[in-house]
Amino acid sequence: MNIRFKGLLTTVLAAAMLLAGCGDSSSGNEEESYASKYDSYITYHIDDEISDEDFEKLGGADGQLLERFKKSLAVRKFEFESLEYAIQPQPKDRTVKIYFNNDLNVTEAVLRLSAEKNLVEFREGKNPDGELILGNDQIETAEAGISGDKNAETAFQDALGLSGYALDNSSSGESGKDREKVMLNLKFNDDGRHKIKEATEKFAGKDTAITIWVDGKAILSPIVGGVIDSSDLSISEPDIDYNAAKEIAYQLRSGYLPYKISVTECKVSPSKIYNTESSDNS
Repeated sequence: MNIRFKGLLTTVLAAAMLLAGCGDSSSGNEEESYASKYDSYITYHIDDEISDEDFEKLGGADGQLLERFKKSLAVRKFEFESLEYAIQPQPKDRTVKIYFNNDLNVTEAVLRLSAEKNLVEFREGKNPDGELILGNDQIETAEAGISGDKNAETAFQDALGLSGYALDNSSSGESGKDREKVMLNLKFNDDGRHKIKEATEKFAGKDTAITIWVDGKAILSPIVGGVIDSSDLSISEPDIDYNAAKEIAYQLRSGYLPYKISVTECKVSPSKIYNTESSDNS
């Protein structure tokens, strides 16, 4: 087996959920030797048919899956200096295994995010077949923030108002009215700015929502309150949970993977290994 060492990865991390789709298996003495060096790992399987060339682009040492792995760790804002890791692509089996030393407790939930397609669609109204406005290619970045933080606000933060969207507030003892608003801050490229301007010119004053869909699931449905002519957009809602907002931001900025990816193995120290056949965790 050919293990490619990539050195040190600088990023951020933290979360507290379980990963569905994890199991355990051993693949011989050589793999066990690497398991003795690293305390944690995740194994991805490319479920769709894929050429060797595309597999290298997806699962190679500089491939999309490794980039997704890095970005998924940045969901939670808990900074650390470095993370040692190694990547093990297996073209024949269409699997990619990433080993790492989990010094600061990366969780299964964080890694779960990296296996999702994350197809983003901004559509007119609340119907999944509504007119497509923009998608992944028009989004440069997305971040969660808190109102009152200058870095979290833009001149257009009040141009959109949320409708019918709330997430778990259990981490806070304050009511939604008393809490600062969580912001979802988006930055579009020039094409995205043009498309969001066209859409808001069309829908302004008509009580029309622009629904944000990720992999066919409605995430947000803000109502258009005015024309937006800016690359920066903030959506605010007093009932949104900050950690959930960070996961949404990750989904919007992580880019689209055109293949179905499953997690076939996952061990995250000091957690135990979760087996899909005996676990109902999701």
